[in-house]
Amino acid sequence: MMKNIVKMIYTLATFILIFLLVTYLKSDTKDKTNELNLFVWGDFFHEEAIQQFEKEYNTKVNLNHYSSNEELITKLQRTKGDGFDLIFPSDYAIRTLKKKKLLQPLDKKSLSFINLIDERLLNQKYDPDNQYSLPYLWETYGIGLNTKQIPLNSIKASLSTILLNEKNHKLAMTPDPIEAFSIASFFLFGKKDALTEKEITQVFDLLKSQKKSTIAYADYRGKHLLVSGNCDIIFTRSSFIALMESCSSDLAFILPKDAVFASIENVAIPISNRKKELTYQFINFIFQPQIHAKQVELGLTFPSIQEAITYSRGLTEDYYQLLFSSLEPTQYLFFCPHTSEIELRKGWAELKSK
Repeated sequence: MMKNIVKMIYTLATFILIFLLVTYLKSDTKDKTNELNLFVWGDFFHEEAIQQFEKEYNTKVNLNHYSSNEELITKLQRTKGDGFDLIFPSDYAIRTLKKKKLLQPLDKKSLSFINLIDERLLNQKYDPDNQYSLPYLWETYGIGLNTKQIPLNSIKASLSTILLNEKNHKLAMTPDPIEAFSIASFFLFGKKDALTEKEITQVFDLLKSQKKSTIAYADYRGKHLLVSGNCDIIFTRSSFIALMESCSSDLAFILPKDAVFASIENVAIPISNRKKELTYQFINFIFQPQIHAKQVELGLTFPSIQEAITYSRGLTEDYYQLLFSSLEPTQYLFFCPHTSEIELRKGWAELKSK
C-alpha cells in the first residue's frame, strides 16, 4: 500500500515538473519573439538610437559583436544564421555569404527609404540590384600624414607612396591582411578577382619589401603614432583621420589617384530569420535621417543617405572636405581576398613573424 502511494506521489511530481518545464519554455519563447538579435561591429550603434527603438516598439535589442568579417562569416556558417536576426557585413563579405546561401533576399516593398540612398553606393558588383543587402555606412581608404614632419605637397598621391615608400618614411600599415593584400594586388596586376600562385607570391614579396620601413601594423593605434610623431604616414580609413583631426590640426588625408578603395557596411538578413515584421521595423528605423545622423556622429563614417548630414551635430569642416573628396571618384574598388582565407592568413602570419 505504501509503495503504491509513493509511486503515485512520484508520478504526480513528475507530471507537475514536466508541466512547469513546458510552461516555462513556452513563456520563454514567447518573450524572445519580441527581442531582436543583432550581430554587429563593436561600437557600431549609438546607445540612444537603440534605446529609442526599444521604447517606440516595446521590444528589446540584443547586441552581439564581432571583430572581423571572417568571424562573422565563420559564426554564420556554423549556426546557419540561427540566433541572429540582422547583420552588418562589409562589401566583400556579402559576396561570400551569398555564395554560401546564408542570406535571404530583401523584401524591398517593406522598406520605405531606398529612394533616399546615394545611387553611387547601389548596384555594386558584390550584390547587383541589391537583392540581399543595402549600404548603411561607408568610408574610403587613403594616406594619412603628419604635416609637421612631411609637407603635404611633398607626398605623391599614389599607392606607390605606401607600397614602395621610396623616400623611406616611417610607415604604419593596415593590420588587416585582406586590405593589405588587396591594395598590393591592384598595384601589381590591376583589377583581378583571383590570382595565380605565382602572382600571390609576388604580392607577398611586395608586402615583405614594404615591411622594411613599416614600424607598425596599426588601426586604432595609428592615431597615437601619427600625433606623437613616431610615424610619418599611415594607410588608413577616412573616418580614423576625421577622428584624429579633433586631436591635432597637423594631420592630413590624401586619396590615392591611381585607385580609391572604399568599404561599405551593409544591412543584411540571415537566412534563418523568422522575425520579419520586427526586423523590417528596425531597418526602416535606423535609415531615418535623424537616426542615421547619430551613427555619423559616433564614428565619423559617411552615411548612405546624405540627408543625415543635415541632422548631425558638431561635424568639422575637415569632415565635409573628406566626404566630398571621397565622393569625387566615379568608381570605387573593394577589398577582395583573392585567395583562400587559410592561405592568406598563413602568408600574413609568416610575413609579420620575419
